[in-house]
Amino acid sequence: MSKLVWSWPAALCLVTAGITAGVLKIAWSYRDRRAARLWIGTVAAIGIWVLSYGLGLLIFDPSLRQLFEIPLWLGATASIPLLLAFALEYTGRGDLVRSPWMYALGIVWVGIGLLYATNPHHHLMWTDYRLSPVFGAATVAFSPRIGLQVAHALAYLTLTLASILLLDAIVNYGSVFRKQAVAVLVGVSLPSIANIVWLFNLGPVPQFNLTPVAFSLTAVAGMYAFFVEEMFDLSPAVRRFGEQAAIDDLGSPVAVVDIEGRLLSLNGAGEQLFGITTDQALTTQLATLTDEDIELSPSRQLVTQSVGNRRRDFEVAISTVNDSTGQLIGYTIGFTDITDERHRRQQLEVVNRFLRHNLRNDMQVVRGRVEIIGEQANEVVDDDIDIVIDQIEDLQSISEKARKATAAFEDLIPSPVAVNELLGAVQQQFESDARITVDTEDMLTISTDEQILKLIVRNLVENAVEHGVSGSIDRNQADINNRVEIMLQGSATNDGVRIIVSDDGPGIPGHELSPLKDERETALEHGSGLGLWLVQWGVETLGGEMDIETDADGTKVAIRLPELENTTDNSWYTDTISQ
Repeated sequence: MSKLVWSWPAALCLVTAGITAGVLKIAWSYRDRRAARLWIGTVAAIGIWVLSYGLGLLIFDPSLRQLFEIPLWLGATASIPLLLAFALEYTGRGDLVRSPWMYALGIVWVGIGLLYATNPHHHLMWTDYRLSPVFGAATVAFSPRIGLQVAHALAYLTLTLASILLLDAIVNYGSVFRKQAVAVLVGVSLPSIANIVWLFNLGPVPQFNLTPVAFSLTAVAGMYAFFVEEMFDLSPAVRRFGEQAAIDDLGSPVAVVDIEGRLLSLNGAGEQLFGITTDQALTTQLATLTDEDIELSPSRQLVTQSVGNRRRDFEVAISTVNDSTGQLIGYTIGFTDITDERHRRQQLEVVNRFLRHNLRNDMQVVRGRVEIIGEQANEVVDDDIDIVIDQIEDLQSISEKARKATAAFEDLIPSPVAVNELLGAVQQQFESDARITVDTEDMLTISTDEQILKLIVRNLVENAVEHGVSGSIDRNQADINNRVEIMLQGSATNDGVRIIVSDDGPGIPGHELSPLKDERETALEHGSGLGLWLVQWGVETLGGEMDIETDADGTKVAIRLPELENTTDNSWYTDTISQ
């Protein structure tokens, strides 16, 4: 049996093999995570390569030494496609790992491995195999043949593709994923550089192949990725799939085009809108699929598009797509169907106009006629006429509320509002109808829309006044001691103010609150007026929250409002008002 001769190159390779084995043990505990098994396979193949090379450096018998080339080259050959498969799976492209192209590449590498193992019989990979010791190690030299050069060219091409995939994660997936990918990329790049130096005889001792030694860095990089950056706990594949799912599952159509307007991608809703698949429409001008021209610039546009046998209105939101250098490379175009919304808006405008103008004017005529009849009627019908006039006044009040609400909601104009002054003004407005106390912090102010805030507080107080007196008592004639007590409180919060309107009335009936909680009214569940709806719409418009506590002993409405920036752009709350 050949004597084993120890040397520092052999020891270095064997230590590297031991480190690789440690990485394998660690990685095995992650075997159920995405891409972990492919990484384990890659490291195992590298371990076989490094161990075989290290053991071979101990043996100076040429025949026995050449036998160690078989596992060495098989390990090196297996590591290349496994690393590419890992990069694909890890970055969220697992479908390509199971594609015919990847299977074909695997077959090619199996063939290359067989050529390495059987080289003594055909010499397609190398010739003139001989011992050429350096540093006391059994290093070898040989003359490369075309087969070895082609195999290495394919290896570098495969490693380059894997590196590009990892670089893509570095560029596109944020700082956490970048650290993971950089760790693996360093582990891939340095052994590749060492292999190029060895293959092209660039070093002072070309027969000493530093590639297995360089793979010690691969093991270290792997340990860093596993333990420091939680490589398999935080995978860019999750983000990649999540982003794709977010687009595919989005109910609205989304298209991606290049800077020339050529279609590159459609989500499922987009394919349904245009009646064509992405593959069928690829590189087709988007303008050929739309009924109206869309200007490719970051903007919002309104277009009409035929969908089946119907015409639908869409709001088109366009945003830019830039590469890592900031260069414009395309656009994403989102289509939001606003047909039903526009119809609802038109219907609301008609109803609102009717409430503000037609109903008010007609009720004035009716009231005038009823009062004339009352002057001519006898005492028998006086009570009935009073009831009719009360109902007319209620309808006129609703019409006036609608008018004021429309005026308040037309423009959102934030400005500094003195809360104590606003509450004091409301107190004066209703002081003849209720006992109202104001309790606010001194100099309490908030940047908000004063008209909407006043509308909110006024409607809450009015609601307390109207419902806070026993039904047997006429509010207009009740003694002040029998009238509701209302407390208006204001205090500062971390991001705005808190306003509380409380009373000691009988509480708000359940049928008045149910529609607010459900955010809709039905034939069986509906309120008797607009007051609480206006309060809720106003609070939502100002970006706040409202809590209502009510029972037989009274009602407490707490409103929390944030500071609003002073801007004239009120598009963000338009949908709230239209609904």
